[in-house]
Amino acid sequence: MLAGYLIQALERHSDTLTEALVKDLTTNERTPSFRRLPIAALRERALGIYGHLGNWLADRSEAQISTTFAALGWQRFEEQIPLEELVYAIILTKEHVRHRITRLGEIESAIELHYVIDLHTMLEVFFDRAVQATVAGYEQARRKPPLADRPQQWAQMGIKTTDGVKVSAHLGGWLP
Repeated sequence: MLAGYLIQALERHSDTLTEALVKDLTTNERTPSFRRLPIAALRERALGIYGHLGNWLADRSEAQISTTFAALGWQRFEEQIPLEELVYAIILTKEHVRHRITRLGEIESAIELHYVIDLHTMLEVFFDRAVQATVAGYEQARRKPPLADRPQQWAQMGIKTTDGVKVSAHLGGWLP
Protein backbone atom coordinates (compact mmCIF):
# COMPACT_ATOMS: atom_id res chain seq x y z
CA MET A 1 0.00 0.00 0.00
CA LEU A 2 1.49 3.31 -1.06
CA ALA A 3 0.07 5.33 1.85
CA GLY A 4 1.87 2.98 4.25
CA TYR A 5 5.04 3.31 2.20
CA LEU A 6 4.76 7.10 2.30
CA ILE A 7 4.32 7.07 6.08
CA GLN A 8 7.35 4.82 6.49
CA ALA A 9 9.35 7.08 4.22
CA LEU A 10 8.38 10.07 6.35
CA GLU A 11 9.53 8.27 9.47
CA ARG A 12 12.83 7.36 7.78
CA HIS A 13 13.33 11.06 7.08
CA SER A 14 12.41 12.12 10.62
CA ASP A 15 15.97 13.33 11.30
CA THR A 16 15.93 15.55 8.21
CA LEU A 17 12.46 16.82 9.03
CA THR A 18 13.53 17.52 12.61
CA GLU A 19 16.60 19.52 11.63
CA ALA A 20 14.63 21.57 9.10
CA LEU A 21 11.88 22.29 11.63
CA VAL A 22 14.28 23.28 14.42
CA LYS A 23 16.10 25.62 12.05
CA ASP A 24 12.78 27.10 10.94
CA LEU A 25 11.49 27.53 14.51
CA THR A 26 14.65 29.30 15.63
CA THR A 27 14.89 31.64 12.64
CA ASN A 28 11.30 32.30 11.61
CA GLU A 29 10.03 35.81 12.32
CA ARG A 30 6.71 34.36 13.55
CA THR A 31 8.34 32.20 16.24
CA PRO A 32 10.90 34.45 18.00
CA SER A 33 10.21 33.00 21.47
CA PHE A 34 11.41 29.58 20.36
CA ARG A 35 14.94 31.01 20.12
CA ARG A 36 15.21 30.98 23.90
CA LEU A 37 14.37 27.29 24.21
CA PRO A 38 17.18 24.73 24.27
CA ILE A 39 17.89 23.38 20.78
CA ALA A 40 18.21 19.84 22.17
CA ALA A 41 14.70 20.05 23.67
CA LEU A 42 13.26 21.32 20.38
CA ARG A 43 14.98 18.49 18.52
CA GLU A 44 13.71 15.90 20.96
CA ARG A 45 10.11 17.12 20.68
CA ALA A 46 10.20 17.36 16.88
CA LEU A 47 11.82 13.94 16.53
CA GLY A 48 9.14 12.51 18.82
CA ILE A 49 6.38 13.93 16.65
CA TYR A 50 7.92 12.95 13.32
CA GLY A 51 9.12 9.58 14.58
CA HIS A 52 5.66 8.58 15.84
CA LEU A 53 3.60 10.15 13.08
CA GLY A 54 2.96 6.79 11.43
CA ASN A 55 1.66 5.29 14.66
CA TRP A 56 -0.68 8.22 15.25
CA LEU A 57 -1.96 8.12 11.69
CA ALA A 58 -2.44 4.34 11.74
CA ASP A 59 -4.05 4.16 15.19
CA ARG A 60 -6.09 7.34 14.78
CA SER A 61 -6.09 7.47 18.57
CA GLU A 62 -7.55 10.77 19.66
CA ALA A 63 -6.62 9.98 23.26
CA GLN A 64 -2.91 9.71 22.41
CA ILE A 65 -2.96 12.86 20.33
CA SER A 66 -4.90 14.73 23.00
CA THR A 67 -2.62 13.65 25.83
CA THR A 68 0.61 14.34 23.97
CA PHE A 69 -0.36 17.73 22.59
CA ALA A 70 -2.19 18.95 25.70
CA ALA A 71 1.06 18.30 27.57
CA LEU A 72 2.90 20.27 24.89
CA GLY A 73 0.49 23.18 25.32
CA TRP A 74 0.92 23.10 29.10
CA GLN A 75 4.72 22.96 28.75
CA ARG A 76 4.87 25.85 26.28
CA PHE A 77 2.65 27.97 28.56
CA GLU A 78 5.06 27.32 31.43
CA GLU A 79 7.93 28.33 29.11
CA GLN A 80 6.03 31.56 28.32
CA ILE A 81 5.72 30.87 24.61
CA PRO A 82 2.85 32.99 23.21
CA LEU A 83 -0.08 30.93 21.98
CA GLU A 84 0.05 32.38 18.46
CA GLU A 85 3.69 31.29 18.15
CA LEU A 86 2.85 27.83 19.43
CA VAL A 87 0.06 27.37 16.91
CA TYR A 88 2.33 28.61 14.14
CA ALA A 89 4.99 26.10 15.25
CA ILE A 90 2.46 23.30 14.69
CA ILE A 91 1.62 24.76 11.28
CA LEU A 92 5.34 24.72 10.42
CA THR A 93 5.55 21.11 11.61
CA LYS A 94 2.76 20.18 9.21
CA GLU A 95 4.25 22.19 6.34
CA HIS A 96 7.55 20.35 6.64
CA VAL A 97 5.73 17.00 6.42
CA ARG A 98 3.70 18.09 3.42
CA HIS A 99 6.80 19.39 1.68
CA ARG A 100 8.62 16.10 2.31
CA ILE A 101 5.70 14.12 0.85
CA THR A 102 5.97 16.07 -2.39
CA ARG A 103 9.69 15.30 -2.56
CA LEU A 104 9.33 11.53 -1.99
CA GLY A 105 8.54 10.69 -5.56
CA GLU A 106 6.48 11.38 -8.58
CA ILE A 107 2.93 10.13 -8.86
CA GLU A 108 2.66 7.69 -11.72
CA SER A 109 -0.94 6.53 -11.56
CA ALA A 110 -4.40 7.51 -10.42
CA ILE A 111 -4.21 5.05 -7.53
CA GLU A 112 -0.95 6.59 -6.33
CA LEU A 113 -2.59 10.01 -6.49
CA HIS A 114 -5.47 8.62 -4.41
CA TYR A 115 -3.04 7.39 -1.74
CA VAL A 116 -1.22 10.71 -1.63
CA ILE A 117 -4.50 12.59 -1.29
CA ASP A 118 -5.59 10.13 1.42
CA LEU A 119 -2.34 10.73 3.30
CA HIS A 120 -2.75 14.50 3.07
CA THR A 121 -6.29 14.14 4.43
CA MET A 122 -5.04 12.01 7.32
CA LEU A 123 -2.35 14.60 8.08
CA GLU A 124 -4.91 17.42 8.06
CA VAL A 125 -7.09 15.58 10.56
CA PHE A 126 -4.09 14.73 12.75
CA PHE A 127 -2.76 18.28 12.84
CA ASP A 128 -6.24 19.77 13.40
CA ARG A 129 -6.61 17.54 16.46
CA ALA A 130 -3.07 18.38 17.56
CA VAL A 131 -3.78 22.13 17.40
CA GLN A 132 -7.01 21.75 19.36
CA ALA A 133 -5.36 19.62 22.06
CA THR A 134 -2.38 21.97 22.29
CA VAL A 135 -4.59 25.02 22.74
CA ALA A 136 -6.70 23.14 25.32
CA GLY A 137 -3.59 22.24 27.32
CA TYR A 138 -2.26 25.78 27.03
CA GLU A 139 -5.55 27.23 28.23
CA GLN A 140 -5.76 24.78 31.14
CA ALA A 141 -2.32 25.90 32.25
CA ARG A 142 -3.25 29.56 31.81
CA ARG A 143 -6.39 29.22 33.93
CA LYS A 144 -4.78 27.36 36.81
CA PRO A 145 -4.27 29.47 39.91
CA PRO A 146 -0.69 30.54 40.66
CA LEU A 147 1.23 28.00 42.73
CA ALA A 148 1.11 30.18 45.86
CA ASP A 149 -2.71 30.41 45.62
CA ARG A 150 -3.30 26.69 45.08
CA PRO A 151 -4.24 24.60 48.09
CA GLN A 152 -2.07 21.55 48.62
CA GLN A 153 -3.83 18.33 47.71
CA TRP A 154 -2.88 15.06 49.24
CA ALA A 155 -2.55 11.96 47.15
CA GLN A 156 -5.86 10.24 46.46
CA MET A 157 -4.34 6.78 46.56
CA GLY A 158 -2.90 5.59 49.78
CA ILE A 159 -3.72 5.12 53.39
CA LYS A 160 -5.61 7.36 55.74
CA THR A 161 -3.79 8.28 58.90
CA THR A 162 -5.34 8.98 62.28
CA ASP A 163 -5.20 12.73 61.70
CA GLY A 164 -7.20 12.35 58.46
CA VAL A 165 -4.37 13.13 56.06
CA LYS A 166 -4.04 10.78 53.12
CA VAL A 167 -0.50 9.81 52.26
CA SER A 168 0.47 7.84 49.22
CA ALA A 169 1.44 4.33 50.24
CA HIS A 170 3.67 4.06 47.19
CA LEU A 171 5.33 7.46 47.14
CA GLY A 172 5.02 8.35 50.80
CA GLY A 173 4.27 11.97 50.06
CA TRP A 174 1.78 14.55 48.99
CA LEU A 175 0.90 15.88 45.57
CA PRO A 176 0.97 19.65 45.12
